[in-house]
Amino acid sequence: AVPIKLFIRVEQAGKVKIGKLHLAEKVIELIPVDIATEKNQRSSVYEFYLTGPLSPISNFIFDESVQSGDQLLVTLAVSSDGNIWSKGRQMEFRFEHGILTKPE
Repeated sequence: AVPIKLFIRVEQAGKVKIGKLHLAEKVIELIPVDIATEKNQRSSVYEFYLTGPLSPISNFIFDESVQSGDQLLVTLAVSSDGNIWSKGRQMEFRFEHGILTKPE
């Protein structure tokens, strides 16, 4: 497996679509991590921390939003070369008491 580029954007989410706060946006490079599968085979995955001190997109406003339990919308897209990108995928979630939960 080869390194990939990941585009990530995090915005406030919720029922009201006016005035959403843009919390973070960045392109990062991810290096594959080898893992063992059930049948003792090797596979590669790409990992990164979305929140916390090890997050590549962490900033004061984003961290405060996560800590206050705001509903978040994350957009992800990947590229092998930084020129051609996958279609963006979006996920909504919120953190409550340190646990990832579905949006309300």
